[in-house]
This record gives sequence, C-alpha cells and structure tokens, in this order.
Amino acid sequence: ARAIARLPLGIFTDLVAPPPPTPADGEDANTNAEEQPSAATNISPEDLRQQLSQKLRDFHQRQGQPSTIYGAGSKPREGTTTVGQLLKLSPSALLRAVDPLLTDVECRRMIDRVCQVCAPRPRSALELLQSQQQQPPQQHPSQSQSIAPPPPPFVHVTSGMDNLDQCLRGGFRVGTITEIVGRAGVGKSQLATQLCIMAARMGRGSVYIDTERKVSLRRMKEMAQERRAAQLGGDEGGGSMSYAGEQFSYHHHHQQHQEGQNNETNIGGNSSNGTGGTGTGTQLLNGIADGDGGDSGGGPYKDALEVLENVTIHTPGSTKELLDLIHTIEEEILIRNDEALTSTDGANATTSTTTPKHPVGLVVLDSIAAPTRRDFGAESAMARVSAIFQIAQTLKRIADQLQVAVVVVNQVGNLDEYGQGNAALGVSWHHCVSTRLMLDHEVDPHRVVGGGDGYDETVGHVRIARVVKSNVAPPGKMSFEVNAMGVCEL
Repeated sequence: ARAIARLPLGIFTDLVAPPPPTPADGEDANTNAEEQPSAATNISPEDLRQQLSQKLRDFHQRQGQPSTIYGAGSKPREGTTTVGQLLKLSPSALLRAVDPLLTDVECRRMIDRVCQVCAPRPRSALELLQSQQQQPPQQHPSQSQSIAPPPPPFVHVTSGMDNLDQCLRGGFRVGTITEIVGRAGVGKSQLATQLCIMAARMGRGSVYIDTERKVSLRRMKEMAQERRAAQLGGDEGGGSMSYAGEQFSYHHHHQQHQEGQNNETNIGGNSSNGTGGTGTGTQLLNGIADGDGGDSGGGPYKDALEVLENVTIHTPGSTKELLDLIHTIEEEILIRNDEALTSTDGANATTSTTTPKHPVGLVVLDSIAAPTRRDFGAESAMARVSAIFQIAQTLKRIADQLQVAVVVVNQVGNLDEYGQGNAALGVSWHHCVSTRLMLDHEVDPHRVVGGGDGYDETVGHVRIARVVKSNVAPPGKMSFEVNAMGVCEL
C-alpha cells in the first residue's frame, strides 16, 4: 500500500487556496465566508505533505456506535498512514484529522486528487493509446527562442545498440518486465550495467538489485567513461583504462577472430570492422562518433560520477530478503523522484559543484534465479512458485504504477545435447514477463572446435541476442560483442 508520506508533491501543490481579497467598502464581508483560508496558506508542498502525514498518523478514528463521546466497546483504529486508509475517511473525518491545516473544501480537493493519482477511473483502449501518443505541448512563439523544447516522453530505456532497439521496437519498455536470459559469461550483467548508463544518459536514475553480489562498480565506471570519451572524441576512449586491482581486457585472438568475420552481415546491414574491442574503430557504437550519439537514446553521455551517483545498489542474500526489499523499492523510488524534483527547482537548482539527481526510470534484478535456487530444493516446489509469483506481482505493480522499466536477469535451465537451454524457473515464471531476450555465443567457447573438452578462448567472441518473446515485436536477432565500452553491436 502506498504511504501518504510518499504521495507525489503535485497533490499538495496549490492545494490550499490563497486568502480572499479584502472586501471593498459596502461589500458584504460574509460573501466569501465559506472560503476562509486555512492555516497552511504559506506552507510549501513538501512541508504540507509532512504535516498532513503526521496529523493523519496521529489520528485514531473510532469504530462502533458510541453512547458517549467514544462509547463503551468502541474500538480505536490505528493511525492513518496509507492511501487505502485515507480513502476510507469521510471528508468530515478528514477535516477533523487535519484541522486547522485544511478547510472542508480543501479536504475534498485533496481526496479528489489522491483518487485521480492512486485510483484512476477506468479508461478505454483509445484513451490509453492517445495518451501514449500525445505530443509535447507547442510553445508560444514568443518563448521559442528562450525556452528549450520539452523532452520526449519516457517510454523506453535504450540499450545502446540501434539494432537491438529495432528488434525490441524502441528498447526496454517502461511499465513492463523485460527478461535477459543466457549462459554464464555471455554478457547478461554487462548489458544490465550498460542499461544503467543509458538510463542516466536519458536523465533517469536506476535501482540495481544484485542477488549474486557480483556487480562491478569499477566496470560500470569504465563503461561510462569510455562511452563519454568516444562520443566527445577524447583519447581516453582507446580502451587502455585500468583501475587498482581490476582491468577489463581481452585476448589478442579476439581481434584475429573478428577480422575473419568481416563479411558477415547482421540485422541493420552493419558488418564487423575489426576494432577488436578497443572502442576506437570507425563504427564505434551506434554512430557515437557523429557527436549526437546516433541512437534513439539521444543526448550526451553523462559523466561517470553522475552515473554512479544516480544508481543505488541492493544486495539481498535470500529470497525472503529479496521479497522484503522489493516491497520497499516503491518508497525509495518516490523519495528519489522527490529529491530529483527539488534539486532542480528554485533555490535548490543544481550548480556546477553538485551532482544532478535524476528520477528513477530503471529497476534491475540480477538475478532472480540465484536466491530461489539457493533457498528452495525439489521438495519445496510449491513454496518456490509462491515466492516467484509474489516477486513478479510486485515488480509488475512497480513498473506500471511508477512508470519504470524493470529488467530481470535470469539463468538458463537444463541444456540439451546441442547446448541450448530455456529460461530457468519453469513455466510459472515464463508467463510473468512481457519480453524475453535470449543471449548466446555464436560459437560455443565451452566446446573446443575439433573435439575434446574444455574452453577455447579464441572463439565465442561474437554473441547473438534473440527476441524470443514479446507482445509488441516479432522474433528477431542481432550480433554483438563485449568490449571496453560495454555491449556493442557488430
């Protein structure tokens, strides 16, 4: 249930009517008697929300039919802290609870606004489609030279690869769950990390839930710096960056293998160029050398420190901790969205000495299979299915209500004789996602060419991303590699 203290600030903005003008001589002073101002006329929306939340928390409504002021046997309710409890109050009860902050008219206005945000009326399919396709409002001619055009609607988090975005019909969709599936080492976490960088490029923050405790923040920093340097044309885009105790590098055979694939054509008509993962070739990524990024994300890449500042990391160690965490993610997102709003407004406007705050647009769960496989055995199948459904239900609600893109990384199940596998967790999970992206090696590096057992690092450089499930896009595939700048198309 949504907490009252975390309701959007728009509900409390201009909630309190300004004081009426002083009546002129001869005018009836009682004309506007019903519109007398409340005590909260000069309170900011943030302070008004806080004070109303405190008053409602301390308000205990009595149930039953009292014979005295409370009545024998009347049962006090707990304080009103959630939207569900608030909507059960009558306007008169709400007035008693928040007096003298709001008047009767303002209490009714507040209830109407809460209903519009948290309990909207049913809308037809045509209305929903029109709202999704609604264009930004046109500027007044006198403002066209001084005011920047409004940003486009936030409906996708781009992957950083044009061909993959084309396969997904725009990118990782906001309001839905997208699953990334693949074997170990194919690039699932690399792509999830890259999505945080792309979200920051679009002015959005991220929440990264790392159940395997393997996310590399140094790697995230490296990818952000390499992409920004390549876009700006700097020398540091050459893939030679190193950090204390960790460096991202590749075997020299990778370049030779890629040069042997120059004639291979991929979706979009691009062919590999033999850059060897250094990030300095003519293709780079998504036309990044063009200066404007070249892909649907648009805009400049953010500084690495700004990217890291707008990513929060959680590391639950069990399925129970994961369930508890995702039930609190909604509150965290609302708090961060409020911080982003206040950090760029009025006297709190961001300066050159502060790191900008972005509203949350992406939630990553990496991975969902790890805790469930650790905590549930074959004898606990029903308990595992129940936990999976709870996780999926909560993630769907967060994606839809808070308009964020939810990306879940999953492992593969049992492999067949050809080394192919499906997403783990069985049918109970398969129907919980809207889009499934399968990552695999073009040539399996776990099977040495020519027979035998072991791992051959001279192959497996080229990987394939396949859209195997989507309710908006047909099946499709594209080729990519993992290099210093992250996951890049070939």
